[in-house]
Amino acid sequence: MTGICPVKSFKCRIMLALILTVSCGCSSKSDGPERFQLEGAVTVKGKPVRDGQIFFSPNNSRGNSGPGAVAFISDGRYSTPADHGVVGGPYIAEIVGYDQDFDPSSDAEPPVSINTKVEVDLPKKAGTHDFTF
Repeated sequence: MTGICPVKSFKCRIMLALILTVSCGCSSKSDGPERFQLEGAVTVKGKPVRDGQIFFSPNNSRGNSGPGAVAFISDGRYSTPADHGVVGGPYIAEIVGYDQDFDPSSDAEPPVSINTKVEVDLPKKAGTHDFTF
């Protein structure tokens, strides 16, 4: 399975996700389109993904030029903040999930349970979208 993120290192992926999350939260005023909270489950072969992240990128080839979003997976569930979520419409979701919790003090990358990207059509309102693999 392949991803769209050119960053291969586990620690680099975590740092990128944290930077994106922090940079999305620096403004108390929304300068862009209305965003919506998105939440749901992430499972692989019927089991919840223990830990990970989802990068939501607007699918420009299908007419979505809105902002991206990041959600963290914990115990098989994810949620974007309402004010920094998705705008809805076509997105590419890159999902990276791990079989165990991330230990920032370790140099070892936890075992990957999923690393894939999928095209999704998301609601243009607060909603739910489950990822089942």
